[in-house]
Amino acid sequence: MFTNLYLGQPYEVDANTYAYEQVKNVYGDSEGLRKLYEFWIPRKPIQAKQYDTIFSMIDKKIEP
Repeated sequence: MFTNLYLGQPYEVDANTYAYEQVKNVYGDSEGLRKLYEFWIPRKPIQAKQYDTIFSMIDKKIEP
């Protein structure tokens, strides 16, 4: 679950997609590259509302 939380954040998805596209442009597409990309993209996307709920819970836990 935590891995999906991390990998599913919009900036992570954007960064991993950008990296994939850049490598593909330089070296061409390959099965290995696609597998690597799929490894870094979350298998179960998390909705923004779920992130809000989870981050609110974390905020409450760390408040003094």
